[in-house]
Amino acid sequence: MQIVKDEGAVLVVDGGQDPTDSGQKGGFGQVIAREATLAAIEKAKMHGVCLMGLRNASHIGRAGTYAELCSEAGLVCIQFANATGHAPLVAAFGGVEARMGTNPITISVPLPGDATDITLDFATSIVASGKVVVKANRQEQLAPGHLVDPDGNPTTDPEPFARRREGALLPFGLHK
Repeated sequence: MQIVKDEGAVLVVDGGQDPTDSGQKGGFGQVIAREATLAAIEKAKMHGVCLMGLRNASHIGRAGTYAELCSEAGLVCIQFANATGHAPLVAAFGGVEARMGTNPITISVPLPGDATDITLDFATSIVASGKVVVKANRQEQLAPGHLVDPDGNPTTDPEPFARRREGALLPFGLHK
């Protein structure tokens, strides 16, 4: 991990992964994301806010993990991620072909006292692609309305998507 920009409340962190290399060389995304988040927390405590960008990192895992670090530190956190490095997984509303990533959004808000902090963590697809793989591994069907087959027909069979990336996830909120 290398901090490539440090200008008060603005921080840019580079994970060291070559974005043109599909072999995922470079730092481990989950470690880098945690270190970058801890650096952002320090900056936010100094300046009242921190805008941090993380680039060239492999898969960071569950994005809510890092937002929760912020709320545990008494800070509100809003994160946006663009899932890159693989083919699109999500069809636009009414579409039949995957054209977008799952692009997670996470918001975490600390609450006073012993109240449990609020964390919102979701993909922009109606279901996370990893959940489709879990269903396929368990030989279970998906709920209707989550997936279309390669011809754009609704399907509950996770196998083709999970194993061969055939078909597409549907967007959360559908037409909204």
